[in-house]
Amino acid sequence: QNIFETDVGRVGLAICFDLNWSDIWTGFEGKVDLVCWISAYEGGFPLQARAWLHHLPIATSVMSYHSKLFDISGKILTNTTRWNRIAFFDFNLDREIFHVDGQYSKIQEMQNKYGTKISIESFTEEHFFILQSLSADISVSEIIKNEGLVTYRGYIEQCTKIVEKNSK
Repeated sequence: QNIFETDVGRVGLAICFDLNWSDIWTGFEGKVDLVCWISAYEGGFPLQARAWLHHLPIATSVMSYHSKLFDISGKILTNTTRWNRIAFFDFNLDREIFHVDGQYSKIQEMQNKYGTKISIESFTEEHFFILQSLSADISVSEIIKNEGLVTYRGYIEQCTKIVEKNSK
């Protein structure tokens, strides 16, 4: 696995056709803060899907015109174009995805409690939300602990155990 410690966090490196092997992307889950994907082609929707499926922020550098920065939700945050070859974005890595099941009521409570120290982005059709810390005073991991939150990945693990138990 190509993972490097940097001043901004742990960075995973993938290149071009690596897009096609799920085990590479699964190997980055929970181990990197950002994936850099360098390629001769843009990757398109499959790369966007990797960001969402593996909850990885991905920064691309491509030979053609359309380099992108994907959020952990798969959303394109910024991109280059034929006429704008450099893109800037103030990107916060202190963020996490959560499923709303059993946690929906905590969204309003956290907004009231933490105010402008956090940002919560809701994806209502998908039933998840992204929590982001906007303050050096508190991290998302501290909020998870304080509020008893379960990450999306943790929720899926819990559900998988229930399914496996009930299928025996």
